[in-house]
Amino acid sequence: MNITAITGGENEPSARFRVRQYINGLAEYNINVSEYYPFISKSGRYWYHKYSLPVQAIPQLGTAGLRIASRIPAIIQSYRSDITWIQREFLTAFATTEGLTNRPRIFDVDDAIWLRLKATENFAQKIVRKMDGLICGNSWLANHFEGCNVPTWILPTGVDTERWYPRSFSSQECLYIGWIGTSGNYKYLYDVENVLLYLFEKFPFVKLLVVADTPPLFTRLPAQNVCFFPWSPETEVQAVQKMDIGIMPLHDTKWEKGKCSFKMLQYMATGIPVVVSPTGMNKEVLGKDEIGFGPRNYTEWIDTLAALVDSAALRKQMGEKGRTVVEQHYSVEKIIPRLVDIFNSFT
Repeated sequence: MNITAITGGENEPSARFRVRQYINGLAEYNINVSEYYPFISKSGRYWYHKYSLPVQAIPQLGTAGLRIASRIPAIIQSYRSDITWIQREFLTAFATTEGLTNRPRIFDVDDAIWLRLKATENFAQKIVRKMDGLICGNSWLANHFEGCNVPTWILPTGVDTERWYPRSFSSQECLYIGWIGTSGNYKYLYDVENVLLYLFEKFPFVKLLVVADTPPLFTRLPAQNVCFFPWSPETEVQAVQKMDIGIMPLHDTKWEKGKCSFKMLQYMATGIPVVVSPTGMNKEVLGKDEIGFGPRNYTEWIDTLAALVDSAALRKQMGEKGRTVVEQHYSVEKIIPRLVDIFNSFT
């Protein structure tokens, strides 16, 4: 079986983790996937994410024609394949030429993409109605598309547990509370700035380790307590392995309910406990075992983080359970056979 996979860009997290990391494993089942992405990356280095949404739209709209044109080679290639696998829309918040690809078409979505732009929120349903199958990263996303009458599978974003694994060393001079992501999501990290400030004052040996494309701009945290590690695909695992606790604060809105907890799963795969907002899929993952905490307010954030800082045994226990949960439910090894079944259903 030959599949044309159309993704958003070389360094797009969704392309890397929803499609690319499965290619070698799928080949073992004689499913050959060829990935195509536009020569103009959808997000580049995310330089515009620090601005308001209207400003973010400018680099997208200014190159819209080129972005759509850059999809032509992938569209042509799809007619030489048995299945077209489309990872998100071709142009952010718009339905464009997805329906020109060869059938059967499968659309893969791992975010509440329809919420990006109020004026075009119906674009996602328009795309899905032209598909022959839909893969969603969680049940909340799948429920949104129920009315489209398209065969739907819920498939979480898998973690490569051979690549993401616990660190081999056990002691460090500092204890690191860690966060990994893009600068466009710093708003969530800024929400717990006062929590972190309290912890730094109570535990002087605690530091925050941020792994992202650009450094954060905190207003209250002492510079000596914040460590920035520039993100790259080559060093991301090494960076997370330095962490002792992984955090994922979120708001409780529809957008966050669409998230697929991948940051949380990366922490768990490296054997560290998690402290995450119990929103959307995060709550589901927390329910798998005692892998961390789901604080809902300022006091709970302080109490849960302080409990983990105080107890190396608790960190170890929860970290080991988190690793096991990923291996059993969210590993690439577990996801690939499910993908194979999906693709084979079209033959």
